[in-house]
Amino acid sequence: MAKLSRHLGFTMRARLFLAFLVTGLAPHAAVFAFSQVERPVYLQLQRTTDAATLDARAAALSADAPAALREVAARHQVRVRLYDREEQLALDVDQDRDRVGVMNRLERLLVTTATAAELREAERGRGPPPERPEYAAGRVRGTYVDCELDAYVFCQGVATVLPGRPFVVHVQKTSLRAVGPVYALRDRMLRLTFFMVALATVVAFFLSRQLSKPLARLRDKTLEKATAAHAVADLPEDADDEIAQVGRSFNVLLHALDERRRATSAFMADAVHEVKNPVAAIRAAAESLSAGEAPPERQRRIARIVQESATRLDRLVSELLDLSRAEAGMPGEERAAVDLAALAAAVAEGVAADPRFGKVEVHASCAVDRAIVDGVSSRLEAMVRELLTNGASFCEERGGKVEVAVSADADEVTVQVEDDGPGIDASDLEHVFDRFYTTRAERKGTGLGLAMVKAVVEAHGGRVMASAGREGGARFTVRLPRARGVNAV
Repeated sequence: MAKLSRHLGFTMRARLFLAFLVTGLAPHAAVFAFSQVERPVYLQLQRTTDAATLDARAAALSADAPAALREVAARHQVRVRLYDREEQLALDVDQDRDRVGVMNRLERLLVTTATAAELREAERGRGPPPERPEYAAGRVRGTYVDCELDAYVFCQGVATVLPGRPFVVHVQKTSLRAVGPVYALRDRMLRLTFFMVALATVVAFFLSRQLSKPLARLRDKTLEKATAAHAVADLPEDADDEIAQVGRSFNVLLHALDERRRATSAFMADAVHEVKNPVAAIRAAAESLSAGEAPPERQRRIARIVQESATRLDRLVSELLDLSRAEAGMPGEERAAVDLAALAAAVAEGVAADPRFGKVEVHASCAVDRAIVDGVSSRLEAMVRELLTNGASFCEERGGKVEVAVSADADEVTVQVEDDGPGIDASDLEHVFDRFYTTRAERKGTGLGLAMVKAVVEAHGGRVMASAGREGGARFTVRLPRARGVNAV
């Protein structure tokens, strides 16, 4: 149904209408199909009874009539009775069998069917065969076959033997299949079809319209948001149905987009502010040079200002590009198994050798031999280096220590960097990972380092947290998913 509706380009309302219409008419179609399945049962029993009756009359003329009649009963699975001229029963061979299969069980669930015991009781209620009208018809016509439909199928065949052998053969074939009830049900359903078509059409139209209207309203309001200058998350969500749940989901999306818009606006403002300072310095230097010939000392000072400003601009642009790629998930960057324990030890050794941090003690400790994650080695190295240099920069004046500790469990690798510097104010904790947020502007920090740390960690499926250290400093905790497979052991 879904494939058909998509192929025909149906709207959701048309699909709902078609679904309700098909559902309303399905019982009628099912009963009609059921009757077509049952039809061959009646015809087959009639043909079997007719053939068995003719074979039984021929068998009654044979030299060994009893044996021949038993063979006919077994071959056709019927009941054969032989009556003499006084209408006394001379032979009774009952091989009437009806296999109870899947269709019998299905019919028993849907319509009224007879059991084998009820069938035998109904047959006895008809009286002895000589007292039945079929017997008299057979005596008159020579051969007579008739089938009746009730909660079962009951077929009888009567044939008179040649005058020299004044016997009457009575053949009986039955089935528990509910051909009669199914046919009766089909007739009643057919009489209701015209009424049901009209009713199902009206109901399907009404229900499809009622279900599609809220979706249409939600669609229109959502499209209004797409053209609005400022999309407010105020889609209707008062009800408790699925449409309201979709509305709530859209509101969450709109709220997230609004937050992203605000963050982007703030980011652009901060970026412009950061760029304006070195640009202003370069402009002032250019104006000073254009004013006329400057003394050599002033020229050297102007050249130094231009160089520092250009370096700051280059660093800012590079960090912005790296941050943008990291926040996008680092597309196209090759990932491999990285041992964070070994990586942290190597980075700590490099930072300890940095002359800028000569007064700072930098240590690495690893609780495991290997802590394998699946990631971009250069990015993870930059992440650990940023955390270590960030802590060391706050300890460099008075001296202190920074430690990186790596541990792992079955699911995660934890990298913890802690320093004993001045620490982070509680009001700053929730902002330390914001872009351009820095508490050391006098040290020429751009405020992008910790934002880069967060972007790299999240691009690797992890999370990072900032908190107070054990000795009053700052602590940064990174948790990354541990790699699976042989390389992670």
